[in-house]
Amino acid sequence: MSAWKGERTFSTARCGVSDGERSASAAGLAKARRISCTRALPPGLYAQRHGNISRRVTSGALEMSGLQTLMALRAGAHSQSHTGFEALASGLAGALALTAVHQLARCCVAEAPRMDTLGERTIAKTMRALDLEPPSQPHLHQAALVGDIVSNSVYYSLVATGKPETAPVRGTLLGLAAGIGAVALPPRMGLGESPSGRTAATQAMAISWYTLGGLAAGYAYKLLAGRSE
Repeated sequence: MSAWKGERTFSTARCGVSDGERSASAAGLAKARRISCTRALPPGLYAQRHGNISRRVTSGALEMSGLQTLMALRAGAHSQSHTGFEALASGLAGALALTAVHQLARCCVAEAPRMDTLGERTIAKTMRALDLEPPSQPHLHQAALVGDIVSNSVYYSLVATGKPETAPVRGTLLGLAAGIGAVALPPRMGLGESPSGRTAATQAMAISWYTLGGLAAGYAYKLLAGRSE
């Protein structure tokens, strides 16, 4: 009896399979089944399935790329709209500051520059060159003020052409250039010398006030751009 048990134990030990061997056998069997299933597919169906998968992957990649492009375009347009608004608002701030100083000074200072007179002469001369009759004095003065504000706003909006941190410097340079032009150009354009250059004090005030307007535009842009960021 004991001999039979021993023989059975020996037989079981010889024929037994370890856990590792069983796991390897199961993995090999699963792999063989997958291969056999793949080979069992007809060539046309196999290619069709792989083609569908490739098309889905390509379509998904294209949709993702298109979405990213659309988001980038929208962000760029949003940024540009903000920059344009800030530039125009800054230019308007500088133009209003310049006009306010001019209007206040012409009532209080005898030698103050009369840029409004230059504006009136410019409008009248242009309209006569076009065979048009200039408006009467009150309307001509109002048109000159509006024209000065619009043109100066567009000019001072150039402070937005660089970094907001250096906008006051650009505004100062723009205002200085405009002031020198307001003193030097009218006599050469046939608009007379007295409105902006009749005395040294008049010239100095014209240059200083245009510079002040540019400085106001520069600080306005720096403030607006800093808030938007």
